[in-house]
Amino acid sequence: MKFLRSGSRSTSNNSKDNNSKDNSNNNGNNGSSNNILSRSRSRSKSKTRISSTNNSTSNNPRRQNSTSGGGHQQQPSSSDHQNQDPNNSMSSCFRPSLASSSSSNDVVDSTYNMEYNNNESERSTSYGSSNHNNDWRELTYNTDINSSTTEKRNKKNNNSINNNNNKVLYKMKGFDDEIEIEQQQQQQQLEIELELEREEQQLIVAAVTKEISAIEDNKKKKKKKSTSRKKRKDQEEVQKMKMKSNNKTTATATAAARSKEDDDDDDSASIDDDASSCSSSGKDDYTVQKIKKKNHQKIQKQQQKQKMKQQKQKEQEQEQVLSISICQSLGLDLVAQLLSGVTEIIIDSAVVSAIGMPTKTIHDITDALIRTTYLQKITFTGTWSSSSSSESQSQKVLKVLLDGVQKNTSVSIFIVEINHYFDRTTGYLFGTYLKDNIRIVKLQIQNCQFINSGFSLLMISIQHSKSIQSLCIENCPNLLSSTSQSSSDNLDLISITIQYLQLQYLKLSNINLHQIQDRHNLQFLFQIIQSTQSLKILDLSNNILGDIRPGGSGSRTGSSSSANANANPIMIIPLLSQCLSGIDMMTKQKQYHPYHIEKLILIDCKITRPTCLKQITDSLLQRSNSPHQQVLTSIDFSSNKFGDTGAKLLQKLVESSTNATKIVSCGMIGCNVNSKHLKLMADRLRYNNSFLQKIGFSSNMSLAILDSVSSIEHVFGTGGGGGGGGTGSSGGGGGGTTGGNKKDNTTIMSTSTTSTSEISWIGSSAR
Repeated sequence: MKFLRSGSRSTSNNSKDNNSKDNSNNNGNNGSSNNILSRSRSRSKSKTRISSTNNSTSNNPRRQNSTSGGGHQQQPSSSDHQNQDPNNSMSSCFRPSLASSSSSNDVVDSTYNMEYNNNESERSTSYGSSNHNNDWRELTYNTDINSSTTEKRNKKNNNSINNNNNKVLYKMKGFDDEIEIEQQQQQQQLEIELELEREEQQLIVAAVTKEISAIEDNKKKKKKKSTSRKKRKDQEEVQKMKMKSNNKTTATATAAARSKEDDDDDDSASIDDDASSCSSSGKDDYTVQKIKKKNHQKIQKQQQKQKMKQQKQKEQEQEQVLSISICQSLGLDLVAQLLSGVTEIIIDSAVVSAIGMPTKTIHDITDALIRTTYLQKITFTGTWSSSSSSESQSQKVLKVLLDGVQKNTSVSIFIVEINHYFDRTTGYLFGTYLKDNIRIVKLQIQNCQFINSGFSLLMISIQHSKSIQSLCIENCPNLLSSTSQSSSDNLDLISITIQYLQLQYLKLSNINLHQIQDRHNLQFLFQIIQSTQSLKILDLSNNILGDIRPGGSGSRTGSSSSANANANPIMIIPLLSQCLSGIDMMTKQKQYHPYHIEKLILIDCKITRPTCLKQITDSLLQRSNSPHQQVLTSIDFSSNKFGDTGAKLLQKLVESSTNATKIVSCGMIGCNVNSKHLKLMADRLRYNNSFLQKIGFSSNMSLAILDSVSSIEHVFGTGGGGGGGGTGSSGGGGGGTTGGNKKDNTTIMSTSTTSTSEISWIGSSAR
């Protein structure tokens, strides 16, 4: 059984031992030589076994040799590194040494046992052949035991090497995974940084684009401002050049000549003084040369100043020549316009005064004014008088022009506007012209500031006119302001001129009626309006007539007024209503004057309370006690935010009109009226404008007929149906929408809270 366990290795050993025994029997005499041979063979066998164990480990390069009890590891050879995978190059670098002390100790023990056995065999041979069989059995048994123990130890070493290799590989795989995770994290961080850089670049680009756009916008704005400034400067320069005269050139020339003479005298005196001082003091030549140089420099500076003055004078002369040429060209343009048949013309004081009296253009303009027969409206703008000499020259020009207008036979409208220095001289000049002219029908005074007694002279001279029928005074805030001392006198002059001229149209717009401190002046004005039977149209727009309390908003011009001035406007509405009712304002008795106002315009008069509007509507309603009939046909309360309650009052006024006299036009723009009330007003005005009312049809029937006619016309596109005569004011005849007088065609225009605007056109006949 012992021989079978040893295997192939034991058989080989037995054969070798048998051979050794045979040799010992045959060669017993040669004991020493045999002992030497047996020692060499035993050494060779031990070497072969050690090489076999090394080969078994070299075939597995990644295998580690470790014993069951030891912790030492064997280090891999260079051949092992060459046979490894390229993929596991990183793991090989970090692989620990695999040398184990246990494996080396086992190999040494095996060699030691083999040497010991060989020695024992040699000894046995030396004793003799009698003990040869027993010794051979013991040797074989020991070799079998040694071979089995070495095999077991090799197996254990191989298993431990495999386990250690697996552990190392497992650890290396985990290390590789950590490296991959770190690489992925680094890549993610790089991507995040790249995204942040891109966002920063985008923000930078956006900021740069915004800055560029802002710079471009600023450049455009600067260009616009520069162009506008240049235009303004050019205009101002042209006006300045126009205002200059030839007298300035002579004065500047004489002043320059005198200054030259004075400078020359001063230079000669200074040179003489310097020379005398040098000679008297006895200074050396060096100081004398210094003084000469200084004097020479002074002379050069003075010459340069003189040259600069001469250049400025030349430039001024050239500018004057240019301005005169420009003004002459403008004057010639006026002449051409007048001769070409223009109906309206504007004469500017700045242009005309720059032309000058000696020139021929002003006479050409006057000749053209006399010859033209198409001109109907002439406007004088600008200031025609002032303390300066150029303005006195303009007054002379104005006299010549007014003489030409006086001889004209076609002008009927005369306008004076934008005169910020309307003094007594201008008032006298315009007044004398209007007094003697018999063709001017309408006088308009707009945007003027009256100084001293300019307005009074104008009104006094106008009172003698025989042709003026309409007077319009607009946007003259200082005329009746509380700050001026002559405000009450100016209002009295207006009322007196109304009575003298027997006006048909009176417009007093934005003249601060509410700032009149004396109530008697207002009462006198409305009394004159009531007694002037020729007056048909009364316009008091843009004057604060209601809703003003002490400490309120006061004037439209923004000037602060006193408490008494602010309290007076509350009394204007009762005075106006009393004037419109026909009751005598002086006696306050029931003595009715005949109605004469056909059109009342009260636009933007701050009439917001229903009580104020009710006073006016009650005065306009037909009174049973009055023997006279109401003649009012048109009212306009636009821009007075009285709302729906005020609309109901106006509707009552419109419905109360009779067949003889009825309201056919009502203005309600910007009054905050609902669309429902607007529709009722429009229907009632359509009924008042139709001829069906005279026939006896009711309002509903007549409106139904009118709606059907309008729908038929809309379908067939006809231009109007047959019908009877027009309204009471337009006279009979003329059927259809085109028949009748155009003056009676009226509109109702209003804006409400629900709709932006509603416009309803109403004819004077069938529609």
